[in-house]
Amino acid sequence: MRQKYLKYRCFLVILAVLGWTSPSFAHKVYVFAWAEDGFVHTESSFGDKKVNKGKIEVTDGSGAVIATGVTDGQGNFSFKIPDNPGSDFVVKLDASMGHQANWRVTLEEMQGAASKAVHETAMAKKAELEKGPSVVKIALGIGTIFAFAFMIEFIRKRRRRTSHD
Repeated sequence: MRQKYLKYRCFLVILAVLGWTSPSFAHKVYVFAWAEDGFVHTESSFGDKKVNKGKIEVTDGSGAVIATGVTDGQGNFSFKIPDNPGSDFVVKLDASMGHQANWRVTLEEMQGAASKAVHETAMAKKAELEKGPSVVKIALGIGTIFAFAFMIEFIRKRRRRTSHD
């Protein structure tokens, strides 16, 4: 009877932990790009830590490579906008070990026709992305790890008991 009750408790704990967790952003990489004075400038970071030597590839709407390079120690990379770009550009960041991000720079922005509101909205989005995870998200992530460890240990003990019987 006690073992049956324990199974239900484990199931409820796992369900509760998995139901309340969200993806962890502890190691998420971000790239932000904007057009200014004939150049596209990028900033790359893991929240508050800048990406050093991250690979940048810029492509146009057809997938053609427009520019490539590497971020500096401050996570920055810039390139000159080609004459008469025909589409939006996608800035792709590869910060190694599977950390990747991208950002779209609109044709309107590169042609200087983007309004100040568009630029302010982009800056607000950048600030939100760089804010990092909340204490609640971190606690839920740690709780998920403990729940999985508990579940694994429970399964191991159960297998040991059944193998000894």
